[in-house]
Amino acid sequence: MEQKYIHGYNLGDGVIGLTVDSWSSDDTNNNNGIIINTENTLSGYTNISSYQTWEREGEDRDKKPQISYLYSGDTWSGMTTEDKKIVAKYFLVDKSKRDEVLTQEEQDEYNYYIIYDLLSDDAIEHKNITNKKLTPKSIDYKIDLDVRLNPKYTFNSRGHLTECIYYKDLSVSVNEAGISTYTYSTPVLRYQASYVIGSDNYTKSRTVTRSWYLLDGTLCSNSKITTKIYEAAQAREEGVTRRNNIINQLLINTVGLILMTSNDLTTVSQAETDGVNFLKEISEGISEYYQYGSKLDSQGNPCKLIQQISASTYTRLNNYVPGTSNTVTIRMYILSKLNV
Repeated sequence: MEQKYIHGYNLGDGVIGLTVDSWSSDDTNNNNGIIINTENTLSGYTNISSYQTWEREGEDRDKKPQISYLYSGDTWSGMTTEDKKIVAKYFLVDKSKRDEVLTQEEQDEYNYYIIYDLLSDDAIEHKNITNKKLTPKSIDYKIDLDVRLNPKYTFNSRGHLTECIYYKDLSVSVNEAGISTYTYSTPVLRYQASYVIGSDNYTKSRTVTRSWYLLDGTLCSNSKITTKIYEAAQAREEGVTRRNNIINQLLINTVGLILMTSNDLTTVSQAETDGVNFLKEISEGISEYYQYGSKLDSQGNPCKLIQQISASTYTRLNNYVPGTSNTVTIRMYILSKLNV
């Protein structure tokens, strides 16, 4: 949301919203007494934007972001107590500052689910939400929000998605080697999943627990729990997705290990280029692995991907994984992750 400003109409003896609290249309020559827009100045009006005017005159969905804009140009120590209370009310400062001006009871009263601050205008209108403390079980975070949340995924060794925390903010930095660091902040929603695996090694069911974060950064105990039962065709499709997750994560980790253990390679790009021929060598095995996994064939032979990696002459596969006291090679590491 872009920055907005509150303008009060200039009367002969004062400014509406600043020194004049009540007026009539005659006083303003049928102009609006107060106008809120993105213009810093407005002819015939005075910019009266402040913490207190935003709190008093702003629409609910505008108050927090516009007060945040004001605070970005201020210092806490230079603010009045009343202004500090307004900033603290919207949880725009940390707990130590909130404690200076608000009791814990007041903070609990103002605390609500952060996802409500991210709703689109359509969602606000159609869902008619009036209580932000109500557990947002009816909110679809994929279609009801004004922003796209940033997911941080956690997969288990089988390639199942076991947790995903959705964040409002994400920043990415890249070092000289081309390694990206992702910094997530302002968690909004946590997705957790548990699975029941059948004797045939296919997934039979998945239970998902969704929980939401409050303004103070804590996770509320109220959750939404759903269970999905996998029919045979769905279980097979889920297996393909699961193995795809394994390969994607394994490729990322392998590039990192090659870079870490090869003195002649200094960037991610160099490591990826160096391993292209190896990837071509195992591409057919990867495709078969997606479909059939690491099952032995009828003659008891390992899957093609495991055979190809075991027989590969790509010498960097024999580099030792850091922290294993030269007992585990990159080849051994890859094979151990596939055989699930």
